[in-house]
Amino acid sequence: MLLIIAHRGDTAAGGLVQRWVAYGAHLVSCDDLSNAGWCHYLSDLGASTAVIGGRVVGITQITAVVTLDWV
Repeated sequence: MLLIIAHRGDTAAGGLVQRWVAYGAHLVSCDDLSNAGWCHYLSDLGASTAVIGGRVVGITQITAVVTLDWV
């Protein structure tokens, strides 16, 4: 799973997600970051979770994170 962190209205980010959807790309916005379900356990990363598209996923499923710079 490849996470692209950007504003939901960012057309460049949306285009990037569309081009990389075959690689498991997902857009992560402020809405996702503020949902309940995010948990980070230093002693047990396998139990840590993120919320992507309203769905709770294990962080071990995340292979990369891309953040876009807003200009």
